[in-house]
Amino acid sequence: MNADSGELASMKNRFKLFLYTAIILVVGLIYLIKIHNPTAFGWQTNVVTYLTKLTDVFYLPYWFKSSGLPVYELTLNPDDYVFLNRNLPDPKATGGILADKFKQFVPASFDFEGRQYQVRVRYRGVDFDHWTRPKKSWRVNFGSGQPFFGQTAINLIIPEDRGMYLEELSNYRAKKMGLIVPESRFVVLKVNGQTEGVYWQTEQWNEAFLEKNDLPIGNLYGEIDQEVRLAEQQPIFASLKFWRKYSQDEVFAEDNYTELSLLLDLLNNVSDEEFFTRLPYILDIDNFIAWQAHSVLMGSIHQDHLHNFRLYWHPALGKFMVMPWDVLGGVGWPANYHPLASRVLKNPDWLAKRNQILAAYVNNPDNLADDLAYYDQLAAQTKTAVFQDYKKFFSNIGYLRQLEKTRRELISQFQLIQQKLDSDSLPDEVSGFPLPVTEPIDVADPAKSVIESEFADFDQLFLTPKQLTFGPGTHLINQTRVIPPGYQVRLLPGARLSFAEGASFVSLSPVTANGATLTTQDPDKPWGVFAVLGESANGSSFNGVTVEYGSEAIVNGAYFSGALAAHGADNIVVSGSTFRFNRGDDGLNVKYADVSISNNIFADNDFDGLDLDFATGLVAGNRFLSNGNDGMDFGSASPDITGNLVDGAGDKCLSLGETASPKVTGNTFKNCNMGIAVKDSSQPEISGNTISDNHIGLASYLKKPIFPRKEFIFKDNQLIDNEIDFEEEGDYRL
Repeated sequence: MNADSGELASMKNRFKLFLYTAIILVVGLIYLIKIHNPTAFGWQTNVVTYLTKLTDVFYLPYWFKSSGLPVYELTLNPDDYVFLNRNLPDPKATGGILADKFKQFVPASFDFEGRQYQVRVRYRGVDFDHWTRPKKSWRVNFGSGQPFFGQTAINLIIPEDRGMYLEELSNYRAKKMGLIVPESRFVVLKVNGQTEGVYWQTEQWNEAFLEKNDLPIGNLYGEIDQEVRLAEQQPIFASLKFWRKYSQDEVFAEDNYTELSLLLDLLNNVSDEEFFTRLPYILDIDNFIAWQAHSVLMGSIHQDHLHNFRLYWHPALGKFMVMPWDVLGGVGWPANYHPLASRVLKNPDWLAKRNQILAAYVNNPDNLADDLAYYDQLAAQTKTAVFQDYKKFFSNIGYLRQLEKTRRELISQFQLIQQKLDSDSLPDEVSGFPLPVTEPIDVADPAKSVIESEFADFDQLFLTPKQLTFGPGTHLINQTRVIPPGYQVRLLPGARLSFAEGASFVSLSPVTANGATLTTQDPDKPWGVFAVLGESANGSSFNGVTVEYGSEAIVNGAYFSGALAAHGADNIVVSGSTFRFNRGDDGLNVKYADVSISNNIFADNDFDGLDLDFATGLVAGNRFLSNGNDGMDFGSASPDITGNLVDGAGDKCLSLGETASPKVTGNTFKNCNMGIAVKDSSQPEISGNTISDNHIGLASYLKKPIFPRKEFIFKDNQLIDNEIDFEEEGDYRL
């Protein structure tokens, strides 16, 4: 060996010694800092982060690749950006909690794929991880006038807070289980030209979110941010004061929390027998059980007695629905983490249904394979962008380790559920919240109102089922009547139900009405509604019925806009009937139902003759004469519309909005302001109709920007003597 080669070997040995010594020092320093760092924020944590990320140098080749993710660009005035950062509090002073007073919006521009939006932005999140580090979570408000792909507000959340891909997988599973979740995806964010890294984008809870999911605008509840340390937070199910609204119904004042008050009172203050009897009338049990099964599948206790619970009051069906949020998860059977879940699972029938859902999922190996394939797809789609993300809180090596750890846990949780179900060795899920309490809990909050009249007829739901027949002659209905499931309700020919002002009749049992009249005791004092509600009213029929001088009503929290209404009940038949002189929004209103409406007369109603929302079926051979607003108004409804006559309407002969996609054939539309209006994302097939003597024959325009315009079919129609045959708004052309 010559001198040069010896010197080279010596240099290599010294370099190895230096490298090993440096690694030992770094690892030792990290270990010491972690041991002596009792807080989750501060310079010590940042030192750990930066030291562990030195290994990212081995992933430099990824910096020269395209990330493949959508790229959003936010541009703020520099002074506004400085304000956002200076406005953040000292996390040590707040316990790592970001109070609402620090969440101030500033104006900004948002650019994506060549389109610019004027927005308002702020930092979002409560816990420290969203706002104490260089990479922060954001809220972006677009407003209703210029939504972003149908979303009026989005959240850009650091993926580390949501288990990187765990929450997106949770959403994927939730959809498979029939649950509703916000739209979400992974993106890259730039702020003032600087790349902030990978974010998990999710839609904000609001009215637009509800409408896009075929849900009426209603009260959407969530917990308030308790601006104290976690150990000091109070259980949210003990009082209304811990709740707020993300969306407000269109009927009551904003401070009305009546239905939530009823739920909390049932949870805390009644016996098990009464709880099991009454709860199904204000909570969609099937939805709730699916939600809880989803939590078990994820191994999650993160939607608990303190936070992350999203309750939506469905104003058409009069029940609460639950939506997954901030689920996370791990390995283990979630038990005694949520008082409502614990109490529901005390019911053996409901517990058995939950277990059936779980068994159906985990006993199908295709589900696990599909979930893992989706998880792997997320990783493959985002890996390059994650390796390029130098602001993320973990190193690339840490990311890869977490990726594999989470994948193993998904498999382990799946197997754990299989084992426990097969061995019938489920944990105790019901003893963690001993309810009802000995002394009644007052759930009231002085800042929130409870309108007793909203559920004044709730107790009628618990009458003993029997046959209820109205024979020929006059029957006075002087106060609202509610018929529970299990009845047989019949209105015989010649029966005349004469209602006092504001009185209604709502049946959760099937109604068979032939040749009856529903009217008022005083034409100057309209009554409420006659309605069938829920699956237990399937098969109701109204033949040769006259409905007159009705209006609208709220009964047990459900809002009915039609003098005759059918909500959530299928196989409804309305034929040969007359709807006239009704004073509410609609003569006949149908929501979430399959219906046959044929050979009826809708005349001289103050507003719409017929209104269908989220409904299917047949509308054929009807006559709509001189109604005050629309002859027919269909929002996100897709029945076959054929052989109808609409003559004279204050606004539209036929209105199609949101996502309505009916077939419209062989009808006559005349003497209206608009013959047919096609709005929003509606995609009807309109053919073989006569459209005559209207101000506008066919109008096509955007009413709700969250539903972007789509093409539709308009062919072989006759347009005769309209002042304007076609009027279009926006960039769509026939």
